[in-house]
Amino acid sequence: MKIVFFCTFCHFKMFLRNKNELFYLWLFPLMLFLLFSSLWGYNGGYVRFLLFGIVGMSVMNNGLVSTGPFLNEQYKSGMLKLLNKQDFKIIYYFIGYILSKAIIIILISSSLAIIGNVVYNCQIDIKSTGNCLMGIIAGMLIFSFISLDITLICIKTNTFSTIINLINYIILFSSDVFYPASQTNSTIAIIATCFPMNAILNIIRNGDYNQWLLLWVSVPVLLFVKLIKVIDFSR
Repeated sequence: MKIVFFCTFCHFKMFLRNKNELFYLWLFPLMLFLLFSSLWGYNGGYVRFLLFGIVGMSVMNNGLVSTGPFLNEQYKSGMLKLLNKQDFKIIYYFIGYILSKAIIIILISSSLAIIGNVVYNCQIDIKSTGNCLMGIIAGMLIFSFISLDITLICIKTNTFSTIINLINYIILFSSDVFYPASQTNSTIAIIATCFPMNAILNIIRNGDYNQWLLLWVSVPVLLFVKLIKVIDFSR
């Protein structure tokens, strides 16, 4: 655990030093929330729905879109080869990265909650806060390890970025992030069930846990452990 905490601390410090990335991570969800809430914020229930939806979107963006490219950078720089020679498992290094991103998302979520409270009197109680935290952690683990697995599989062909972005857009527009899309069309609902996003949103919004999430967490992690053992560390 000490190794995980140390890696989390180091990654978090690196994020804080990258002012441009940190500003974008903070600004983009806040701007989206203000934009959509100003258009349809007359419905108090929608403001709450949107707030938690954007939290889920931030989880997916930081887990699915960012983690794979981070691994690719570490591979190209030779860091993975160096880590492979250390007396701790590489997975701890990436868990630290994932947890540091989760901390950033928690801070962003706090900013969203403050804006929602001040502008729309949207209050978040302790139970909802706990549900949100659990959803953030579960979502970051699921999406991050899916991204890591795709990157490891495609690391020689460099097609991982295209695949990850395609999956990201499919999930974004088929899930219930901005509105209940799965309830408007049966085809969209079927597509949404193929991905874990709505199940994660159900945790964040309602504290509802889907048993399939255990598979979504365990399978990508186990696959990563297997793939990282057979990767070519020639770089």
